[in-house]
Amino acid sequence: MVIGLVLLLLACAGGGLVLLRRATTGPADPYRHAADRPDAGPSSILMPGQPQGPYRVSYEVTGTGRASVLYTRSASVTGIVSVTLPWRATLTLDADVGEVTLRALTPQAPPDGFACRLVVDGETVVDSTPDESGAVTCQVQLD
Repeated sequence: MVIGLVLLLLACAGGGLVLLRRATTGPADPYRHAADRPDAGPSSILMPGQPQGPYRVSYEVTGTGRASVLYTRSASVTGIVSVTLPWRATLTLDADVGEVTLRALTPQAPPDGFACRLVVDGETVVDSTPDESGAVTCQVQLD
């Protein structure tokens, strides 16, 4: 299962996509960057019909231990990382970003609290617990 996920991740990366690596400080400070903190600025989710602007998207994985994480935007790999949980990456994405996906897998059985969440402009828009394979997947269409 893990080998299949790794092969899928490498195949996606093979198209000349830039991979971003991001380390965390671990459970003591899951929000390493000040901009990643939950209280970092105003929040308002854009509704249909309103002028579209950039989205502030946080990709989050909760739990303990280690996990392999793949996160994408507009069907392009944004990052493939091996992290200590909990983990978060926050990006500002253009209004035409399209689909945003987060997938995480642990090397052993999923720990208690293992889940993923996508937060857009301060509002949780999707969260998920492990499926039958033990992976978590969160996905949302933003335009």
